[in-house]
Amino acid sequence: MKTTTKKMMALAAITSAVLLTGCQKDLYDPNYVASKDAPITGIPSDFNWSTISSVNLTVNVDDQYNGKYYYVVEVYDNNPLYSSDAKLLAKGVAKNGQAYTSLISVPQDVTTLYICQTNPIGCKEVKAITISAENATCNFGSSASTKSVAVSTRAIAYRTTSYTYPSYTTVPSNAVEIKSSSTVTSTGGVFVIRNNYEGSIDFPGGGNTTIYVEGKWANTASQITLQSNTNIIVLNGGEFSTKSSIKITGNGNATIVVMPGGKFNTTESKNIDINFNTNGEIINQGTFVMQDLNLPSQASLHNNGTISMAKLTINSSTNAVVNDNLMSASEMSLTNGTLVNNDVMTVSGKISANGTTIQNNGNLTADELSTLGQANIINNCKLSLANKFTSYDSNLSLASNSLFQSKDMDAARINVELKGLSIFNISNSASFKGAGTFKGLGSEFALVKLDKVSFTKDNQVHFTDYVKVEIDDNSEGSKKASDYYYIEGVATMSKVGESGLTIPASNCNGNGYTPKSGTPSAPTFPIAVKTNSYYTYLMEDLWPNYGDYDMNDLVATISPSYTVNEYNKVKTLTIDVNLRAIGASKQLAAALQLDNVLAKNVSNVTYTPTSTNGSVFVIDNTTKVESGQTQAVIPLFDDAHSYLGSTGITNTVEGGSKVPAKSVSIVITFNDNTVTPSDIAINKLNFFIVTDKQKTNRTEVHLAGYNATDKVNKSLFGTGVDNSNGTIKYLSKDNLVWGMMIPTIFNFPLENTDITKAYPYFKTWAVSGGTTNTDWYTNPNSQYIFK
Repeated sequence: MKTTTKKMMALAAITSAVLLTGCQKDLYDPNYVASKDAPITGIPSDFNWSTISSVNLTVNVDDQYNGKYYYVVEVYDNNPLYSSDAKLLAKGVAKNGQAYTSLISVPQDVTTLYICQTNPIGCKEVKAITISAENATCNFGSSASTKSVAVSTRAIAYRTTSYTYPSYTTVPSNAVEIKSSSTVTSTGGVFVIRNNYEGSIDFPGGGNTTIYVEGKWANTASQITLQSNTNIIVLNGGEFSTKSSIKITGNGNATIVVMPGGKFNTTESKNIDINFNTNGEIINQGTFVMQDLNLPSQASLHNNGTISMAKLTINSSTNAVVNDNLMSASEMSLTNGTLVNNDVMTVSGKISANGTTIQNNGNLTADELSTLGQANIINNCKLSLANKFTSYDSNLSLASNSLFQSKDMDAARINVELKGLSIFNISNSASFKGAGTFKGLGSEFALVKLDKVSFTKDNQVHFTDYVKVEIDDNSEGSKKASDYYYIEGVATMSKVGESGLTIPASNCNGNGYTPKSGTPSAPTFPIAVKTNSYYTYLMEDLWPNYGDYDMNDLVATISPSYTVNEYNKVKTLTIDVNLRAIGASKQLAAALQLDNVLAKNVSNVTYTPTSTNGSVFVIDNTTKVESGQTQAVIPLFDDAHSYLGSTGITNTVEGGSKVPAKSVSIVITFNDNTVTPSDIAINKLNFFIVTDKQKTNRTEVHLAGYNATDKVNKSLFGTGVDNSNGTIKYLSKDNLVWGMMIPTIFNFPLENTDITKAYPYFKTWAVSGGTTNTDWYTNPNSQYIFK
């Protein structure tokens, strides 16, 4: 471990004695008595000290080529489509009948894996799975991918109205004809205008009047007031025109009815308003023109003809507007109530909906749609917005084969449900400023297409179940994806056009959707898998006794990469080793035992540069691994000091001996088809050090739970404070360890600085059994780490 008293005197030549005060002594000093006191207490007996989580992953691709071509499968810790720092964890191939399988290990604070499928034409599609069990399966395949289904050719196929339009063809025989062109006073009864009448009609006495317009009525009154049970019925061929507004008052039940062939106000300007102060009804089956229509209370509008207005206003939960033919408006202001479109509705300006239910069963177009207050948008056919969709606290439902599209979107707390083969398309920019959900219903995929999107952190958007999400530009891509959005269930995410989803054309969705096409090709084998993952090993060298627990007697960081063939078998494993620090004066050797690889299955090992000298590890001439071992043991250094070019304590004392870290690249070649990626997963790489310079019957220090090699001195187990026996390996009687692996380039503690001091959350993590502060190693106390 540390220097003896004599070595401290020698070391004083290069560093102050003050820095060395209290250093632990080496185990082989005959005068040294190791400490029996545990540096940390209260560690749960079942804690395994692992800083990683592992899952056995199976990936089934969506093979559209019946096994003729391989798909490339990649596993990342972040979404690789948008995150430049997403780490590749594993890679291989799959096709119909050949799944990709591998053991995947990640830091414990990583709870989501992102699996990327690249099809034979180069399109990438990503799914996400949560690490919650030892085994996980990721299925890309679905019948929705290429299946064409029969769709309706009628734009109003979803019409749900049960309203029965009245039929007025004749005038009752008791109707009194209005002839003279002057003001007529009605006190109730039935009247008819058969020819041309220019004048006004006053309705005193509370209403109860019905006027049939069989000819032409040009109203001249400054205002028409329809009281209770007053009805204007424009028959086929009849026309009503007015330059004044119409007010509906009294106790309600007043109606304006325009029959097919009838016209309401088409010869006059559009500056008339119709204001309901009570319940009443407009029923249009002809042609109807007005300026503003205000529907409060239980007033309603039913249109089965052609109707146009400047502004429609509803403000009651009992209001109902139903369009069964052609309706146009410049603006709609809807508070509560219901708007139903069963055919063609055009709004040149903005629709504002607060708590309103809008059900579109036909073709609805507008410049903008703004929803809030738990508004419900039910789109069963085609809803198109020329500019913007703004949604706060609202719900949107899309039927099968339907289309909802807008240029831009600004949404918060939006809930969207999409049935199979529906399309939600934002063609320019989508901004999520709050939480939201896009959920695919049924067993066929729907499409969410967002060309450019931005999310707000901590208000995550969930894309879940049978929905394929296509995004070209994700402004949060370089950050941790799960901070901004989740891909859940069978949902996938891809660049625009790369989801592989085909949606047949229909009257409701226009041209449907066709993904990118191209010429398929096979991957080039072997496939190189460069993970860019780094793992730092921290070793204490006084096993089977305690040291000072600064975890820096030997510090080395490794980065593995490998190549695989078409059967997902590993051909070569490259381990780049960076020797960074030696907080000990004794000679230390280091090696990796490949716990899942037999020595006989290694054909060659090469070093660039050479880092071994044979003083501890004897190399087998055939396999190039350490001789006399059952498992493949790959020597790293026989003498760490010698390789680093230093003596004594190096790179752990501020102001002390400091030399550059030194790397070696070790390439291990395996016999054909004998090793899988799971066999070389990081938790199968058994890093250890040798502390006594012995070739056999040697003192080895491994991480907790790992097996020693065939050459270990077994008599040391269970001595000192070691509690190894049976399944317990390299754990002390206080459940402490002598070695750890940290899944990053770790900043190690200064000499004689307990790791609990350098990393304040280390003890909390350990005492919790690894359930809290899983990222403790990212939060050092900077004054206690070596720089």
